[in-house]
Amino acid sequence: MKSLKDITIQTAEVETAGGAFTVSPLTAADILGIFVGHRPSVERIFESFKEGATQQDIFVDLVVTFPDIVADIIARANGTPDDVGLSMARKLDVGAQLTALEKIGTLTVSSVGGLGNLAALIERLSAGMSGAMSLSEQLPQSGSTTSESSAPTSSQQDT
Repeated sequence: MKSLKDITIQTAEVETAGGAFTVSPLTAADILGIFVGHRPSVERIFESFKEGATQQDIFVDLVVTFPDIVADIIARANGTPDDVGLSMARKLDVGAQLTALEKIGTLTVSSVGGLGNLAALIERLSAGMSGAMSLSEQLPQSGSTTSESSAPTSSQQDT
């Protein structure tokens, strides 16, 4: 039986004027982190895909309209989603950002079986997040079963 230890993660090298860096496919955790951190923008991008935008159109739109998402994607694909990685990804020239996104997109899409499958995954995540958020709004907070209207206020407790 093959082990996960035997797997080699695909990577690609991105050349820049200041040197090269490596990117790998986005993982489910990366996609979820990007979705949660940038939900309104990601949903807008997803809608443009559903309306027929190509992968290249989406990448160009990302770079021009959503620079924070671009930095997050590049930093995560490089394995450096910390403040330093995000800062460096923001400072890359637009050509390096486009090249990085293209390579990350190719690696990620090939690992999930195509752009349509990736879009379906994001749509399922979106539906799951919406359902979880609705449920959490209905549940009592902090494990309390006392509603706010019937809970005594601090001034009522002092009397």
